[in-house]
Amino acid sequence: IELDEGAELLHARLQQQAADSFHAGLTEARLAADASYRHVSLMLGAAVARHELVVTLAGEGASLDAQGLALAKGRAHLDH
Repeated sequence: IELDEGAELLHARLQQQAADSFHAGLTEARLAADASYRHVSLMLGAAVARHELVVTLAGEGASLDAQGLALAKGRAHLDH
């Protein structure tokens, strides 16, 4: 994801898979000056799931609001 100067983005991410599955995810973002990125992540299931968020605040006034919730069942391992 690349946000130009002054751009705004709300990115909602849902991860929900079978209880015996494995998932690895990566989101990368680069924000120019005064850009605003809001990332909301909800992880609901898998045997093992991981999501990594890598954000570069490349310009003055760039901002990030990152929120995540993992709701694991049984022996599941969910990692933000």
